[in-house]
Amino acid sequence: STTTELDAESGLTFDGTHLSITDGDLVIATAGHGIDFSAQTATSATGATTGAELLDHYEEGTWTPEPKISNSTTGITGTFTGAYVKIGKQVTISFKIQFSDKGSNTGQFTVHGLPFAEDGTYAVSTSIGGGGFAYYQGSFANPNNIDGNMTFRVESSMMYSQMLNSDKSTVIPAGTDIEDNTYLFGHATYFA
Repeated sequence: STTTELDAESGLTFDGTHLSITDGDLVIATAGHGIDFSAQTATSATGATTGAELLDHYEEGTWTPEPKISNSTTGITGTFTGAYVKIGKQVTISFKIQFSDKGSNTGQFTVHGLPFAEDGTYAVSTSIGGGGFAYYQGSFANPNNIDGNMTFRVESSMMYSQMLNSDKSTVIPAGTDIEDNTYLFGHATYFA
């Protein structure tokens, strides 16, 4: 189109080089399409390979974390909220898990219900595709846990938690470590 034809459209101006939208949104109407950055200079770092240069997804919203102990939600109650942003393949989540009752199960503590499943494409090992940190308040029954930080690793559609023991060894929290007043909040980033 010519400059005159585009300028005749409400909210659009074109100066021969740049197209400006003065009011409204740019709508990508077909899935799998987006903004193509292939004209840019890709990385030249040794060992790096460019895989894609099409930005084809943006989304933000909320999700509900589903804490499980022994892969079960039996007896677990509390406030569980989360938010997410997905840009291209990268997903960043935030979450709050506030137990009022952690139930009676004693096995491993995991968090399910991620807004997108980790796809393994960029996994750092067979299945670990991302991770994050959480801060906790309240009591953990195990007195050897260092009060403050917990890490999460993302695998498929769940997160596994890990903590450091006082001797710096890794502890995988279980139902026996969590108490009814335990409160976790944090974030994680992974690829989907």
